[in-house]
Amino acid sequence: MVRILKHNIGQAGLLLVSLVAILLVACSADPAAPQIIEVEKQVVVEKEVIRTVEVPVETIVTVEKEVIKTVEVPVEKIVTVEKEVIKTVEVPVEKIVTVEKEVVVVKEVPVERVVIVEVERAEGEKVLNIATSQTLKTIMPHNARSGLMNQAYNLAFSRLLMADPTTGTWVPDLAERWGANDDLTAWTFNIRQNAFWGDGVRVTAKDVAFTLTSYLTPDTASRFLSNLENIKGGLDYINGDAATVVGLVLEDEFTIRIDLEVPDAFFLLKLTGIAGFAPIPILPEHLLASIPPKELITSDYFSVKPITSGAYAIVKYEPGVVLELKANDNYYFGKPKIDRIFMRTIKSPDAIQIGFQRGDLQLAFNASVTNEMYENAVHDPRLTIVGVVGKILSGSSFNMRRDYINDGRIHQAFLHALDRQALIDAFHNGNGRIVNVGLLHPWYHKTEWDNLFEYNPDKARELLAAAGWDSNREVDVLISPPRSEQARAELAVIQQMAAEVGFKMVYRELETAAFNVELQETYNWDMTMGAGGMSADPDGWITNRHAQLGTNIYGYGSDELDALITAGRRSIDLKERAAIYQEIVEDNLLVDLPIAGRWVTNTWWIKSNCFDTPVWDNVRVPVSLSDVEVLPVFIGRDDVWAYHIERWDITC
Repeated sequence: MVRILKHNIGQAGLLLVSLVAILLVACSADPAAPQIIEVEKQVVVEKEVIRTVEVPVETIVTVEKEVIKTVEVPVEKIVTVEKEVIKTVEVPVEKIVTVEKEVVVVKEVPVERVVIVEVERAEGEKVLNIATSQTLKTIMPHNARSGLMNQAYNLAFSRLLMADPTTGTWVPDLAERWGANDDLTAWTFNIRQNAFWGDGVRVTAKDVAFTLTSYLTPDTASRFLSNLENIKGGLDYINGDAATVVGLVLEDEFTIRIDLEVPDAFFLLKLTGIAGFAPIPILPEHLLASIPPKELITSDYFSVKPITSGAYAIVKYEPGVVLELKANDNYYFGKPKIDRIFMRTIKSPDAIQIGFQRGDLQLAFNASVTNEMYENAVHDPRLTIVGVVGKILSGSSFNMRRDYINDGRIHQAFLHALDRQALIDAFHNGNGRIVNVGLLHPWYHKTEWDNLFEYNPDKARELLAAAGWDSNREVDVLISPPRSEQARAELAVIQQMAAEVGFKMVYRELETAAFNVELQETYNWDMTMGAGGMSADPDGWITNRHAQLGTNIYGYGSDELDALITAGRRSIDLKERAAIYQEIVEDNLLVDLPIAGRWVTNTWWIKSNCFDTPVWDNVRVPVSLSDVEVLPVFIGRDDVWAYHIERWDITC
């Protein structure tokens, strides 16, 4: 059931969101042989007659429509005839204008061919198939910005420390011991001596020093510059005034001391979880030191087959198709229980649904999952839904380099135009809370921040008029392809709500590579529908987005803001830091709204009951979507991808 939002959308054409479940039952095949799913071109003809009559307050409007769909699947033909009765929404106005329209839609859905099992499985071999809708653009981690990339790094690369979400603490990884001096200006890490690269070379402290130097090199397009510049000599190296970073001290073959310019109680977080879910992967000095930094991204190491030291080795990398990993027999925590992992790019929700039904998929992670798929999963005894506390802000970001759209009143008006609670209810199963800014840590966050910019179209129009907004201007909104028709419908409703107050959004949809070029390099856009993951510390969010030394995609920053960011980063007094971040939010981010938050939803994943991890061992199996257990996180939503991966298991 999808709720029709309480807006007069009929002015530009009534948007009816109808999600029809198609259950495709394919013939069983030999589990050892390749299994292929082909979702063929389908033609859907819909005839809708929508009648809306005058009704009093709180009366329910019932819309009925018949949808006849014919889907051809190579193994057998299935004709599904469904009649859907959609009953939705309390009408908040006293009268509704009668509208009648007849719509005939003919649409073609392109063929999507998904290979779920590509190779024969050896007897007794355990294989994990993961569906994702993202594309792994590169294996090079210096400027990684997608969850998929960070998940891949966690599977294949070592990190100094591991985040334990079950206790909210750091535990050993590549470093078996670590500590700091009394004033927190020097951190020492003892590297374990049983860690080896895939080519048999031992991992040493020299690899750690090389890795951190590489992340401090502007020619690598590193996103870590501003987070690591507090390492002694870091700024000199970044600016080209020094050939080495003097704060990286090799005490012996397996011990590195990192000296800082000023005390930093949060250095561990910046070193091992700076982006909320992005630990710094350790790289091999003996393989990469001879490659010029600018050429790293196109090197064979990052474009063909990297040599790593983590739980899994990368054996196949086909961008946009699959990342195949094989268990590292010599992993320092012991050989992983799962022999091979396939991370497959599958953008079609129908194909993912079929993969689960056939038992070919065990996990959907960062994938195209619809409300309907969640409903199916919660009632399927073979599947379950696991959740973690939301750490991803869904927001709308503005290009502050463009004078005509960098006025905070315009951004505030945009939020006032959106009925965000109705959007959460209709498109996210009610799973979400309204948030205006991406700084949510309870030790400084004020609840009143979330109550600002309530749904008020009249206020939106007033603010736009005060800002001198031209209601005929078309706003260029850069987006990546929506993961599902449900997501596309949500964008359409947002567009309509904004249009009703005189803010005309025109979506420009680009595939991942072109999208990233426009967003991060040419800055050729007015607005984009994205915000990002929240760090375990506010400095991660602020520095990566608004420090002038950072990547600063949105073009929002100043010397005054940099001074506050630096003060917040370097203070070790929690009360003092809280006051600094409250000033940043109240005097800057909530006034100018360079990133206008919409909401944060708890993260849900569909998984097979055959797939177990230490984090999910005792998770409660939900009986309804309102019963999904939400687990805590330490660094961020992807903690599970960093905690003892070698203990993951396939149990049936």
